[in-house]
Amino acid sequence: MNADAPAGSGTGSRSGVSPLPEASPTCRRPIGALAAAYVALVTLTLAFYVTRIPIQLSDGASNMISVVDQSAVEIFFDKTSNEAYFRPLMWPPYKMVMDLSGGAYFGWFKGLHVVQLLVLLLLLVRWLRIRDGADLAVLPFAVAVLVGGHTFAGTLREAFPINHFLSIAICVLGAATVSAERWRLGNDVAAILLFVYASLTLETGLLVWVVLVWAFAIGWRGVSKPALALVTLGVAAYLYIRFAVLDTGTPGLTERESGWGFALLGKDELNRRFSDHPLRYYAYNVASSLSGILFAEPRAGVWAFLRGIVQGGLEPWRALNVACASGVTVLIASWAWTQRRSWSTRSFTHGDRVVLMLPVVVLANALFCYAYVKDVVLSTAGVFVAAAAFVAMRGTLGRLGHASRPIAVFGAVLLTALSAAWAVKHVGIHYNLWEQNVSVRREWAQVDRWLQNQEIDLVTPASRSVKARLEFEALSRPVAPPWPEPRWTRRWFDDTQ
Repeated sequence: MNADAPAGSGTGSRSGVSPLPEASPTCRRPIGALAAAYVALVTLTLAFYVTRIPIQLSDGASNMISVVDQSAVEIFFDKTSNEAYFRPLMWPPYKMVMDLSGGAYFGWFKGLHVVQLLVLLLLLVRWLRIRDGADLAVLPFAVAVLVGGHTFAGTLREAFPINHFLSIAICVLGAATVSAERWRLGNDVAAILLFVYASLTLETGLLVWVVLVWAFAIGWRGVSKPALALVTLGVAAYLYIRFAVLDTGTPGLTERESGWGFALLGKDELNRRFSDHPLRYYAYNVASSLSGILFAEPRAGVWAFLRGIVQGGLEPWRALNVACASGVTVLIASWAWTQRRSWSTRSFTHGDRVVLMLPVVVLANALFCYAYVKDVVLSTAGVFVAAAAFVAMRGTLGRLGHASRPIAVFGAVLLTALSAAWAVKHVGIHYNLWEQNVSVRREWAQVDRWLQNQEIDLVTPASRSVKARLEFEALSRPVAPPWPEPRWTRRWFDDTQ
């Protein structure tokens, strides 16, 4: 099979189905433009609500206030020795954007957030290689799986002034994209820069290295061996500096509350139960993360769906979450099963390699949740789930065209139901963002009390100025129009995202 065939077209003659036709070069450009226009439209609809949510107090305004009296360089060195975390590049961008904004904090930070979202979706389109009308028809399904997924909501709502989880997802997807291209020097430079920025921003930034190495292992040659060697040396340097030089620890049992079984346990209870045997707790978190990515259960380590079945009171939106995630997992697994013969001979198409990226990224991302399970930490894996879902849906539709009529009708009904369910989740994230707009605005109405409870003292004129400006922007901007709220919305839209 042709390794450069369109994503999702790997249905070669070994399985008795002829490959799907490849779009002509003259057809690809308008199709690519339409795909870009579609994701731009999705970005605009999300931006309508994102840009009406004030900058949040916790981890948002508080972080901006904490850096206002330092330079970006001072912040970088100050944060290299942060206990349990090594994130020196997470904080300096706050100060840099604040200085560039000239006091227009809301517009600059929210504008950057929207640009991040657009870049992620455009990278997804480029990586998937949308080339013909069938690809274009399947793209909305993949976007719905991404945007409607429970791991993605945090990239829209997370409190940091710059959404770093979204930044990491962009960097990791960017690494996969340059790996899949033809080699050029710019790919090597991009791969190294993506690794440096991502790894020094969040721990999950090390996934850039994972993706680069695995992409090379399955046959992509967009990044050269010397560049991979440099990035690997970068990983070694990261580990040496963090643990040997700076002696920066890792999050422990008392980092935050986390789930166990049907309950959410506080820090004291976690310490009491697992301080003598932490490996059992860490293994549970990794397993919960894997299951959460693939089946949307558990969430934050709590098996709420099973609890609802056993104890009663199961909310419809939880059942929808599990059904949607499980449906996509089964779709991907069943399509991968049909490719097993060609994979055994390493006859990979581009779409094959996209799917093969998934298990490694999912496992690696889950390992970063050993200390506690948090949906947004798994957001990078969610991107790769959406990409694999695109390939599997595209390939399955191609196979149904060659199947007997009863099988084709049955398969079409199942795929239509799955797509419709994901459409509900895609719409639900807009509802979720509207609620976030209301709740954050309410917090700003009591900002002085919040600062007092958090023991944050505004001791400098600059910190008081930042607080005053953010408060004005939060309370004076127009709110989003009220969301039409029939009874079914609270039953079917996930308000925990």
